[in-house]
Amino acid sequence: MKVLGIEQFPTPGSLGSSSFGETRMWRVTHGSYWKNDMMKDAITLWRELEEESGEELMLKFPVLSMGSLESKDYMNIRSQYPELPKLSPKEISEKYPALHNIPDDYEGLEHENCGVVKARKALQTVTKLTQVKYGAELLFDTKVVSVDKNSVTIEDGRTFYGKDICVCAGAYSIDFDKDKIATRREIEYIVFESPEGLPGGLLEFTKDGNEYYGMVDGDNFKMGEFAQRSISSMKDYFRDRMPEKFTQIKYFHPCYITMTDTGHFQYKTGKDGVHYAYGFEGTGFKFFPLHGKIVHDGLITKKDQTHIPDEYRAKI
Repeated sequence: MKVLGIEQFPTPGSLGSSSFGETRMWRVTHGSYWKNDMMKDAITLWRELEEESGEELMLKFPVLSMGSLESKDYMNIRSQYPELPKLSPKEISEKYPALHNIPDDYEGLEHENCGVVKARKALQTVTKLTQVKYGAELLFDTKVVSVDKNSVTIEDGRTFYGKDICVCAGAYSIDFDKDKIATRREIEYIVFESPEGLPGGLLEFTKDGNEYYGMVDGDNFKMGEFAQRSISSMKDYFRDRMPEKFTQIKYFHPCYITMTDTGHFQYKTGKDGVHYAYGFEGTGFKFFPLHGKIVHDGLITKKDQTHIPDEYRAKI
């Protein structure tokens, strides 16, 4: 198979892209059972990629999920793992002394089969493999202005032709999808020094439906707010939950994600004949190799056997 990949940013994981930063969290503690099944499939593919490349791309460590007993998301996770010990607010603070002011109606659990993907390293590794071993041509710092069933036109006026055209541009896919079923949203991460006193990965679910998440990022730790009402609300949360860390903020950085009308993935062939794969709601990187398999098996060969419900399965 002859493949051409076109990327508007100059390097893998550029600032402002959804894959910016050193790490992305992976876990089998999603509220949706099928996402956990997908994660298990993705782990297998990540390990195959590690073996093929000789690079370590995944780190494994416990991730703490905590939240209000009135949170639907937390209770969905809790119901899938009744065997895991439940931690009280006091026990959470004693184990992770950097976490403060945990509400009385909170509870926590830790799952061992979680961790982070080395995002920047993974992008660099895949780029090298696809170019050197598999002979793909990759164009960086190249902006696409239009696509149709069998062609792609870039900003300098050149047009490339192919049998299958697939748009997998994350938050920028909606610039090409004529169905316009998604919106692009910016999230700001807070990056601070010294992860000491914190779990390697953290998920917090509030009773009003908000979600905060954090993870080690190289020598730093980064926190984000999924709903992100404002930077000031994120700062207020951070100042209350991790007061000692608030003085260690190094910088903020943006991350763009796609919000779909279903709140899930989109794998489809549009009326224009172009294949589209996007809408991972900011959680897609951990499924990275599995998304590639779904795109190929579902949209190209039409033999998708992955753990994804029929309503979200690749549609021709």
